Amino acid sequence: MGQSWQVINLDKGQTLGSWGKLGECLFSGLPGTLVHVLEQATEPGLDEAPCWIGDRIICLGNYHQDLPTGLLSPGEQAKLDEVRDDYSSLYYFARETYLETELPYYNRRKRQDSQKFVLRNLSKNEYVREEVIRCETLRGRWIQTVGLGEVLLSRISWSTDNSCSMSYRGDIHRGVWAGDRFDITTVDQVELGSGIQWKDVSREVEYEITVIWFREYGDDWLQQKLTRSGDSAESSYSPRLS
Repeated sequence: MGQSWQVINLDKGQTLGSWGKLGECLFSGLPGTLVHVLEQATEPGLDEAPCWIGDRIICLGNYHQDLPTGLLSPGEQAKLDEVRDDYSSLYYFARETYLETELPYYNRRKRQDSQKFVLRNLSKNEYVREEVIRCETLRGRWIQTVGLGEVLLSRISWSTDNSCSMSYRGDIHRGVWAGDRFDITTVDQVELGSGIQWKDVSREVEYEITVIWFREYGDDWLQQKLTRSGDSAESSYSPRLS
């Protein structure tokens, strides 16, 4: 049947339930819903929607036998150890005991065309600019969008087993952001009065995403991306060499 994956919020004890195989949900548009719970609400009434800003988020595969170093506090680890006989892993503990919630299909923030957004990793002080990684290509009759949600899912997925049901063979199952804290804000707010030194990793992430999608969809997808972005040098990505 293959490995199943679920996104969980450790701080709120919430799960989105099984999203199936990573190679199915990553390319389905479903990750885009994650964006809506990381943006600050700006309209009255929308605060009732789930909000995961600043919470530890991870997408676990049900074959996982380990966790990112330091993911759980000593108290959380002790609690998990206590129920080890009932739940073989955090994946199954979350599936059975966390509150299953649904993500909204609307933006919590009313966007203006002039605004430029970033996904911030609050744990590592890194950020990704949406304008750099966003890509829309035509898949049959449908527009496939690569955005901040896809970036997030590709970097928070974690399992000991590398079976992801996708053509990409990199270490996507050992996500470098798994269990970190995030928010989405405008680029002008990144360093405003924070005193924090932020690192822009947009180009690094854009390259990773390009390789992942190229492996899945091939030259047609890459040529559409290059055309829509105005780039002409395929060698600037060299995904075949990765």
